[in-house]
Amino acid sequence: MVVPAGGSNLNGFSEWVHDPLQAPLVDDRGYHDGMAAFVYNPANGAIPAYVIDYAGANAPHAAIEVNGTTLVNQVIPSTRVSGSHGGYQYATSPHLDPGTYYVVAFGFGPDDGIFQSINPSQWHVTFDYGIDCEPVNVPATIMNYNNSHFRGGTHIYASGVEVIQNSTVSFDVAERNVFGLIYNVARGASYGTYSTPTCGHCGYGGTPAKLVSSKGHYAFTKSLVVGAESAFDVDFLKLSLPAV
Repeated sequence: MVVPAGGSNLNGFSEWVHDPLQAPLVDDRGYHDGMAAFVYNPANGAIPAYVIDYAGANAPHAAIEVNGTTLVNQVIPSTRVSGSHGGYQYATSPHLDPGTYYVVAFGFGPDDGIFQSINPSQWHVTFDYGIDCEPVNVPATIMNYNNSHFRGGTHIYASGVEVIQNSTVSFDVAERNVFGLIYNVARGASYGTYSTPTCGHCGYGGTPAKLVSSKGHYAFTKSLVVGAESAFDVDFLKLSLPAV
């Protein structure tokens, strides 16, 4: 979208409504849902406004890795949702300066038939800037990494109960842009940091937290976790926005 001379007031995002997660979990898909929307300034990489919303259960997975050797890594079907997590963050600037902006939004949830006993999750976001927007056709992929993806060190996880020592989730992104969220909670001791192409040594901070970065290497490390109701998710959209 192009903000004309004089700028434009930002009225905000609409309320997002989703169904609670109540159905049985039978595999790693569909255990959580959420959405994220960002107003992005490609000229300086700034995010003048964003909203992220997350609701989920503990991933139905068992994993045991000792000194970098995987002993167990498998899905455990569950007859009920184990654990309940959620969070919401919203930030906005009241005024947008003149220039070209992208509005990037995505949602994820039980759209694969697993949650047949409830209505599918629904999300919608509306923007009211008093200006026109044009859609941009850009290939994009939604990615997810959770507790079951930690490797190295010692890692024991089963439906929310977790013990970690020096274990990491890492991956590379070839696309130019990453927009998403980090959800990280644990009842008990939890220590760790993460790094992205635009942040070399970051603390997890509040949850959920926005994730905005670029192509390159990502690493999410847990130096120590001992506790119950442990949940970790990185959900993001990777794409290459056209230069402006």
